[in-house]
Amino acid sequence: MGKKILVIDDSLTLRKFIRKTLIQSLPDPDIETSNDGATGILAVNDFSPDLILLDYILPDFKGDEICLRLLQNPLTASIPVVLMSSSGDEIREIRRKCPNIVGTLTKPFTPELLIATITQVFQSKNDLPSKPSSTSTGPKLLSTSQIALKADSHICTMGKIFRLIEEQSLTGVLRINYGKELVELFCHQGQFELATTRNTELYLHDTSYVFNPTNEKEINACIKGQSDSGCPCFSLMAERNLIPRQMVNPLIDSHGQRLMANACLAPYLMYEFELLNNLPEYVPLTLRKVDSADNFLLKFTRHHDPLIHLLPERPDTNGIPSLTPMGFLRVPYLEMSREETEFIRRVDGSTTLSTLATKSGFPLETIEFVLYRFSLLDYLNFWPSRFLNG
Repeated sequence: MGKKILVIDDSLTLRKFIRKTLIQSLPDPDIETSNDGATGILAVNDFSPDLILLDYILPDFKGDEICLRLLQNPLTASIPVVLMSSSGDEIREIRRKCPNIVGTLTKPFTPELLIATITQVFQSKNDLPSKPSSTSTGPKLLSTSQIALKADSHICTMGKIFRLIEEQSLTGVLRINYGKELVELFCHQGQFELATTRNTELYLHDTSYVFNPTNEKEINACIKGQSDSGCPCFSLMAERNLIPRQMVNPLIDSHGQRLMANACLAPYLMYEFELLNNLPEYVPLTLRKVDSADNFLLKFTRHHDPLIHLLPERPDTNGIPSLTPMGFLRVPYLEMSREETEFIRRVDGSTTLSTLATKSGFPLETIEFVLYRFSLLDYLNFWPSRFLNG
């Protein structure tokens, strides 16, 4: 018999979906289900699960109330809980007070993400056996890694991908493919730490850093080292004392942001997130000091301004932007620049883009890029004039 998993959710459809996915993808799981908190707590005591998949909103209890009850009992306090909810913001707050919550799933979620989340929980305890490949009908469970998601920009925006990584507190690497280019964004517990690429020509394109020609041979060796491993050449240069160590983080931060900014401008992106137990040694944890996925995305898209001619499509200046429900709720938590603040406070669903530029006091090109930034965040809808006048 495999791992014992308890599913507590009031949706019969979701319970069936989870049971089917677990049976197809895990080695002989022992699954019990409950449709409310009271029977779920009883089942925990009777079933002694290895893992609990817990809905946040139940008919009789909230998920945090159940987690706190489990913590009060020495026999259940160490059972890991994966909390399921349609609101990632609520889950993040709850995790701070409930240490038994080791993972989260934002509804709706895919079978692949469900299995990847469970795999990461058990692999952190080093006790998940592999299901024999001859009988496997679901995603393969790897010993050191797992593909958590695959998507492309036709069906999922970059903002949604980033929020998913943040909400699920994922650790691993997001690979972004566009054309022949590949950018790798390393993440640690939902925080975005380092963007890099093995294409050093792309990485150093338009760099403002001036290399010392007297160290050309050693510098070229460091650049080749990035091509081979992905480790930013500036980190390798610091190891050889070619640049001061205090310069490394600012340099890899600014070059990584420009990588991400260029990727955003591509007409088509493919995403793949691989869960990793350990990040490469060259990834400097806590390099980034931003408090949300949205602020991270907004920060690197500010590198777009000199690249306005590369926008996939220039917006209709007589079109009208309007806030989405998500934008209305999240805008107050953004760390905005002056032009972003002046723009967004004038968006009312009836004012054209050209008028917004005039009223904000910024050039139209600047406002076009501000519009593009907020669109990438899924904060704005934009209605071209042909739809408004039709």
